[in-house]
Amino acid sequence: MPLAGCAAGRNDATSQESSPHIVDADAGPVAVRNIVVWPSNSGNGTAQAYVTFTLVSPVTDTLTGVSVGNGATVTPTDATAQLIVKPQAPLIISNPDTPTTNPGLAITGLTKPPVPGTTVPVTLNFQNAGSVTVQAPVRESSV
Repeated sequence: MPLAGCAAGRNDATSQESSPHIVDADAGPVAVRNIVVWPSNSGNGTAQAYVTFTLVSPVTDTLTGVSVGNGATVTPTDATAQLIVKPQAPLIISNPDTPTTNPGLAITGLTKPPVPGTTVPVTLNFQNAGSVTVQAPVRESSV
C-alpha cells in the first residue's frame, strides 16, 4: 500500500533552501576561500553566529577588520589572536562551536539570527590588500 505524507509546518528538511555552493574571492594578492556564516549553537557568550574562511597569500598581510551587513559587530573570539596571513601559510578562521585551536570571529548585534539557506554580505578589510565583499552562505551547524 503506497503512502504519501506532508510535513508542512513540521520543520521538514525540504522546506529549507540549501546553499551548498562555495564562495571564494580575492583582495589583491590575498585569496579568501570558502567563506561561510554559521549560526551559533553553543549558547556560550553573546555570539549569534560565526564567520569562517581560509586566507592564502604569497605576501604577508593583516586582516584588520570584518563586517557583516545589518549593523552587526564582528570580533575575534580570542582578543590576543593575531590575524596575519603569511606567505604560503594559510590562516584558517574556524567556528569555535566545533573543536579547534584556530582563531574564530564572532558575530553579534544582528537584529535576528542568520537563517540557513540564505546569504549575508561579509566584508573583509586588509592592511595592504584593501577590502572585498561577498555574499556568504549561511549554513546549518552540524553541532
